[in-house]
Amino acid sequence: MTHRRPMMLALMLAFCMSLLMVAMSCSDNDDDDKNPTTLPTATPTPDATPTAPTNEYNILGVWAYTMAQGGETWDSGTITFTGTAASGTFLQKTVFNAEYSGTYTVSGNAVSLKGPEDWTGTFSDANTMSGTWSSNDTPDTGTWTMTRTE
Repeated sequence: MTHRRPMMLALMLAFCMSLLMVAMSCSDNDDDDKNPTTLPTATPTPDATPTAPTNEYNILGVWAYTMAQGGETWDSGTITFTGTAASGTFLQKTVFNAEYSGTYTVSGNAVSLKGPEDWTGTFSDANTMSGTWSSNDTPDTGTWTMTRTE
């Protein structure tokens, strides 16, 4: 058994030498462009900076409105929205020359107005809204539509 030990040592030495030669031939490469010894690394990209959500629709400006109850026109006129696309105040001028004011909020395509009546609805496109209204003083309720005029 003792005669196998020198043979095993010789085989291990030969194996180690061959590994060393392979490693040296890779590191002594003068033509790095044709035979690179390291893999290219990807350039890291910066993380996208999160942004605050924006409203898809901009309510600001003057709108012509019609309020209906039981299929008949209940009121009409204009509403002017001032503030931001997300919230602000409105001034309603009726066909009867009355003026009312209140607040509004917009979230996505959902619209809410708070004043003498509560209005809730949605944008159907950038220049058209519709929904339902209810009076804060009487049991009156109905539907409404608005079209941007400016």
